[in-house]
Amino acid sequence: MAQQAQGNFGYQTVQLLKTAPLGTGSYGAVYKAKCDDLPCAGKILHPTLFQSNDPGAMTIMRRFQQECSFLSAMRHPNIVQYLGSYQDPETQLPVLLMELVDNSLTQFLEQSEEQLPYHTQVNICHDIALALAHLHSNDIIHRDLSSNNVLLVGAGNRAKVSDFGMAKLFDVNRSNLTPQTMCPGTQPYMSPEALDDPPVYTKKLDSFSFGVLGIQILTRQFPNPGPRMKKVRDPRFPVGIQVPVPETERRKSHIDLIDPTHPLLLTAINCLSYNEEDRHSAQELCHRLAALKRALLYCDSVQQAQERSRLAQRAAEDRERQIRKLQQEKEELWQEKQKHDKQVQDLQYQLQVHGSQIREKDAVIAARQQEIERLKEEHEQAVQEKDHNTTSRERQLQELLVATAQFQQTILQRENKIQELQKENRDLQHELKKNLQQSVMTQKGRQTMRWSMCKRAPCKMKRGAASGWGNMTFFGPYGSSHVHSYNSETEEWFTFPQCSREHFSLAAVSGIVTVVGGRQSGNCTNTLLSLTASKGGKRKWVEHFPPMPTKREFTAVTCSGKVLVVAGGRGEGYTKLVTVELMNTDTLQWSIASSLPHPLSDATVTVCGDRVYLLGGLDQDGYSSNSVLTCSLSTLLQTQTVGAKMKTLSLATNQFIWHTTADLPVRCSTCATLNGLLLAVGGYNSDKMDSNTIYSYNTETSSWKVISHMHTPRRWCLVTALPDNRLMVVGGQTNTGDLDTVEFGKL
Repeated sequence: MAQQAQGNFGYQTVQLLKTAPLGTGSYGAVYKAKCDDLPCAGKILHPTLFQSNDPGAMTIMRRFQQECSFLSAMRHPNIVQYLGSYQDPETQLPVLLMELVDNSLTQFLEQSEEQLPYHTQVNICHDIALALAHLHSNDIIHRDLSSNNVLLVGAGNRAKVSDFGMAKLFDVNRSNLTPQTMCPGTQPYMSPEALDDPPVYTKKLDSFSFGVLGIQILTRQFPNPGPRMKKVRDPRFPVGIQVPVPETERRKSHIDLIDPTHPLLLTAINCLSYNEEDRHSAQELCHRLAALKRALLYCDSVQQAQERSRLAQRAAEDRERQIRKLQQEKEELWQEKQKHDKQVQDLQYQLQVHGSQIREKDAVIAARQQEIERLKEEHEQAVQEKDHNTTSRERQLQELLVATAQFQQTILQRENKIQELQKENRDLQHELKKNLQQSVMTQKGRQTMRWSMCKRAPCKMKRGAASGWGNMTFFGPYGSSHVHSYNSETEEWFTFPQCSREHFSLAAVSGIVTVVGGRQSGNCTNTLLSLTASKGGKRKWVEHFPPMPTKREFTAVTCSGKVLVVAGGRGEGYTKLVTVELMNTDTLQWSIASSLPHPLSDATVTVCGDRVYLLGGLDQDGYSSNSVLTCSLSTLLQTQTVGAKMKTLSLATNQFIWHTTADLPVRCSTCATLNGLLLAVGGYNSDKMDSNTIYSYNTETSSWKVISHMHTPRRWCLVTALPDNRLMVVGGQTNTGDLDTVEFGKL
């Protein structure tokens, strides 16, 4: 219905379209509306609330007016734009007019068939944090932040916060422990202090709701936490006592669905802290999410989304071409069918003509039968001639019927032939697929590798460290303070700024390339440097993670899941170490695990399945070793000690943890994991001759076997596995000098 605007309202006419609501709530509904020609949304209260003389109607009206007051004062790109209000002439109730947004976060997550891209998750969380920061800077608590009150523009391009019916001004001068009024928000999103009676809460109430939204965005599942309290035994109380359940335990079923290394998970779990002082403020959330937007993982996600969009557009164009081709073939078949139908119609018409002629002749014969009988003797010759003509025409009709039946039989035979050809085609495709699978299985059983070369590395590399994350592979050559990276998609090399370290190791921790230990200004260090992007896109090295308990260089480092493993190396005074230290990438806490059975440095380490393998390196006497140490990663984690109890386990305990497998035929080899196989690359044999052999470890026979050979013999090379199941071998050393050549091997 149309309503003439009055007062200071900025539009001439308003039309509220009450055909189908965009959304409904406990005390109101949202419909499409038009202010002049501008599409918008109108929120109106349920008339039945006021027809029933409910005393709570005045409270609802007060909340509605409060929402109008809040929205009229808010101007922010991540808050739903307030347009004005007017009185509905049909119900005489006020209508809140605001901008029209595509759909809610709840609908967006339900409609998504797959997990949201990483950059879309970060963008939605960042927009919500910006809106909360703006509200909190104006001393406003939303109090009802949920996925229904977050609206999205387009495919998650921008998020806007709405529904301020529960919002409340926060008095910064009062004590935080003063009881508040009841907070009637959505319970799965409410913090523990807001659900108490009476509730006591601050702006950190919205931070808790933000943490629940973060878990919901990562899992695409509506939050359904467990009970708030649980019963525990206490000798002082025979019936037990009720204690609060930690929020991470209440929501464990959802948290377990998320990759533990996901950068957003730690921020969301922080917001679920029981103590509100431990939660991030809205401003801190903005800073953390803005930092994630500058990380490599975010940029890679944006590039992958753009690539998927290009591939989808290309696939759509291919489908369109196929549809046009099928339509053309359909048209040709239709024309051919029409041609056959016309031939059948012509034959049927001829059949009708001949039948009519026969019936006419039969009538003539019947009419003249009496005359034939009366004049039989006189006209016998004429009757015989007439009978002969009739028999000839019947024979022609019979031949025509036979020809028609043969034509129909021919059509049926052709259809049967087409079905037989289709069946033969399906059988041939099945046989071809079966032969192809057998060929692939046969090739995989041989475990052969195809080798290819690419352009050289930016410098000569030997020993040093290598690590990979996604399409990016990072290399830190021996004696250099530079880190070089290789993009396997663009096949381009990049050189990062100096990190002021030498003899360091590399690892990709939570998607961030990190320098571990090394030597700085002639001394060993225990700090970790991470490569981050600052304002303007300029990269620099910062201490992003806490330092190790032990200073070391030439150490073996690998990151598996949410655990960073650091083993052996050299300490102060070039002493070789046996200590093994672990860092939980979620809690950023260091611990000491079962130590090595003997000192070891310059070794290479990899994780294959559930086992950690340490290969080669220098033994306690400084000689090149061909031994291989291994232990179970899960067992290693069980031996770790934390905090004041951190100490090295006894040698007797280590003997049950670490084991020695079959020795390698070569020394100075580099280990790597490819397609579930433990590989040893290069080295030199007993005759001091450099080797180009690739060995694979057989766990069933506990032996090494040769599966391939590189183009170039080398030792102390840098090796890493690429996402497309290729082995990348860079640099190394020969009897004639250091190398900068690069080879790729694919199973």
